[in-house]
Amino acid sequence: GPNCDLAKRLNLSTGVKRVHIDHMGCLAGFRTLGLASQIAVASPQHRVLMIYGDVSVLLGTHLPDRPNKLDLVSVSLFADGAAAAVVGSSPLEHEQAVYEVLDVKSQLMANSRKDMYMYVLGDGSVTNLVSPRVPIFIGKGVKGFVDRILERSG
Repeated sequence: GPNCDLAKRLNLSTGVKRVHIDHMGCLAGFRTLGLASQIAVASPQHRVLMIYGDVSVLLGTHLPDRPNKLDLVSVSLFADGAAAAVVGSSPLEHEQAVYEVLDVKSQLMANSRKDMYMYVLGDGSVTNLVSPRVPIFIGKGVKGFVDRILERSG
């Protein structure tokens, strides 16, 4: 897959440890950064190369012949994107930290499973669904989630 191609293009060892996270859309960027941070903390002498790319256009971010409101919301939210970072937990003398990952958290929202997902159509294309209820779920859960995040920082 792409992770193997990238390792080869970067001339990394064939034994380099790789993790490929797929089918998570934009959430994969946060998950990848969180995982890179956790790996760096567990192995402070190493640096983790985190590379993220999302090609939503390939997943059917186009309007159907008869779009509805959900189609419009989905198409307006999803787009291609990419990012990369070198992640470590204990900067060496010649290194300067630009950002610091303080913690990694996530929260599932009860009764929201059918409100945001991707599914494959009969013709092989993929479509995204984002329900108008998603902002309601976020509004109900954001205070508790932010409080959990801020707990650790004092």
